[in-house]
Amino acid sequence: AAPTECRHFAVAPAHERELFAAGGLEPILVRGRHSEAPLLADFKRLARPQFTRTTAASAHAGRTCAAAGRALVVLPPVPAREVALAAHRARLWMDVGLAEDISEAGDLGLSIDGGDTLAAVWQPGEEELQLFGGGGVEPG
Repeated sequence: AAPTECRHFAVAPAHERELFAAGGLEPILVRGRHSEAPLLADFKRLARPQFTRTTAASAHAGRTCAAAGRALVVLPPVPAREVALAAHRARLWMDVGLAEDISEAGDLGLSIDGGDTLAAVWQPGEEELQLFGGGGVEPG
């Protein structure tokens, strides 16, 4: 990547985050040697609310964020650890929600208790829901 596209993130250890939350640490200034715009854009994307509870209706209405260049993925109320971790790692490019309850998960076509459908996804610019499972992608 070009030097202006490089990004560096500073992450505090858990015990330091607790001190910061309690007012024991001061925020630090992050400076880049090159353009700061890509770093600030990443921080803005990382600051978006993630893993919030959502209903099927609000998820369908929320696909406007998918039209704005971000995917929207909704996971079961208690997703498998691997699925939650994968979604967490991709939060720069997509918004992540959790179905409010089992009924809402069912309305989105998500499987509960080890089923095959692990995530409901709206890709950027698309209105059709896709269901992701252990075997691949299926139209919703």
